[in-house]
Parts: sequence; structure tokens; C-alpha cells
Amino acid sequence: MMTTVTLRNFTRSNLPCRWTRRGPLTFIVFAAALGACDDGEAAPIEGANETQDDVEAIRDVGICLTNGIDLIGAEDVAAGTARWDACFTDDHAFEFEGEIPGSGQIMQVSCPGETCPLPAPQIGAVARAQFAAGVFQANGYVATQHVLSNVEIVVDGDEGSLSGDLTAFHFLPDNSIDLMNGRWESDVVKIDGVWLSSQERAFQTSFINVAATPLGE
Repeated sequence: MMTTVTLRNFTRSNLPCRWTRRGPLTFIVFAAALGACDDGEAAPIEGANETQDDVEAIRDVGICLTNGIDLIGAEDVAAGTARWDACFTDDHAFEFEGEIPGSGQIMQVSCPGETCPLPAPQIGAVARAQFAAGVFQANGYVATQHVLSNVEIVVDGDEGSLSGDLTAFHFLPDNSIDLMNGRWESDVVKIDGVWLSSQERAFQTSFINVAATPLGE
């Protein structure tokens, strides 16, 4: 049975979870944020307990994706790699498409593959962290914040997917921000009872530099 769940209205306010049935296979979840709900648990729906557990576990994979990349953005590559290692399969693959800052050129990367700039085996948490760290260091970023919103989760047995709108803030030493909008998608699989990301795709739809007043002025 395939179940689709959409997480909407992500804000910092204290909103409770509400589960609404939309037909036999689809549930819609309204939540305060990707991290948690104010009341700690959703209202029960008959036959939905296992699905709810899977949805929350896949949601945690999304949290792992953003936590890991922001640890790397803060120059703690070891911590980011360890975070991703807990939620990636050993053969995790990834794709990225977006503008190279300041060049007007589009970068298309698929790892593993001919367009992957990394040494073999080009898979798993270590490879993904090496790629992210390389991009951040090359562009001089001192911190990042990646936010997923309008998240949709699909559960189909021991397989599924997680996708959402991506807003990524990349902070520069002069206090300006490279702001990227796009989509972040991940295929997930359940292995030994644990949901893991097996493949990840990030696509940029817009990219701008936002100037800021230097700190202290």
C-alpha cells in the first residue's frame, strides 16, 4: 500500500499536529516545523499507527539531511559526515544542479558518474560530505542554513521518498548571503527497521547575493 503525506505551513509558531484523512491511502499532516509538533503526537486514525511511525522516521531523514549539511557549512566536516552516516545507505548516491556563484555557469554533478569530481567510490556519507565541503570552501562560506518546506513524504512498503522546497542561506565573511532556492528530493529505504536515504537530488531554481551592512555598523 502506498501512502502520501504532505507537511505544510512550516513556521516557528506553536501549532499542534493534525492528521486529516483524504481517501484510503492519503493522509495530510499539518505541523509547526519539520522537527516536532507542539502536542507531541498526532490525533490517532484507525489503521494509521504503522504509517505514522514510518512518516515520522522519514521526516527524521529530512532533518538529518539539513543538520548534516549545516554542520559541514559550519566547517565541522567530521560531525556532518557522522550525522549523514547515520541516515545514509552505504551506497548513497546524489545529484546536484545549480549555478556556480559569480560565473553564470551551471554545474551538473551526478555521483557516482562521469560528472562526479570525487575519487572513487563516489558514494556514501563521506563522498557527499567531501562534495559539500569542497563547494563551501571554494566559495568562502563561513556558515549555512538549509530549510525544507512544503515537504511531501511517500511510503510504499519498505521504500519511499521525501521531497520539498529548499531555501539555502550561505553566509559570507562580509555578512552578505548567497541565497539559493530550489528542490531537495531523496529516495528512502527501510533496512533492518531503519529508514535511510539511498539517493538524493538537489536542483537550484534561483540564486542571488543579498548584500548586508557589515557587522559593527
